[in-house]
Amino acid sequence: MFLEYLGISTGHDMLETIVLLIGAGITGYMLSEVMIYLWELRISLGSNLSIYRETIERRVALTRRFGERHAKITRNVEAVDEEIQTLISQQTDLTNKLRQIQDLQSRCVRTIGNPIKGAKCYRALVTNSYVKEYINSGNKHPVYDDSWARAQIVEVWSTSNSFALLALREKYPQAQGFTVDKIEPVQNEANLGE
Repeated sequence: MFLEYLGISTGHDMLETIVLLIGAGITGYMLSEVMIYLWELRISLGSNLSIYRETIERRVALTRRFGERHAKITRNVEAVDEEIQTLISQQTDLTNKLRQIQDLQSRCVRTIGNPIKGAKCYRALVTNSYVKEYINSGNKHPVYDDSWARAQIVEVWSTSNSFALLALREKYPQAQGFTVDKIEPVQNEANLGE
């Protein structure tokens, strides 16, 4: 009924109608594409798109340069990080060596005098109270090393205990904070070429 209303009564008429509708659709699509193209062409001719192109090209170049700069900075940071790690490793090694040296200093035996005929060797333990005070306050003594905060062994060659103590006081004066904690003989008369 509807087809008869449109004037389509046979199959041939129906085929012509379908072809006509498809042709009209394709023609309409092509016409719209041509219109869009002509509209874009008019816009591009009517306005200065080169400004936009130049802006885009500059931004692309900037983006590329920013990427290169970022890569360069990253490489520099990695190099500095490696240097820092190397310096930290060297600092650790030096700290360990310094501890070893300080341990050796605490085992060091200082000697006053020479082994002469009639002399005895006296062993004394000497500390420095000023060095202890500096260390306790978190500072370093300006003259003496930190080992003087602990008892240091000093051997004195002398004919008597009192002369040994005098030699100690002369070499390590009380006015500079030195204290003799203990003194005792450790060897009999020196053997001089006998």
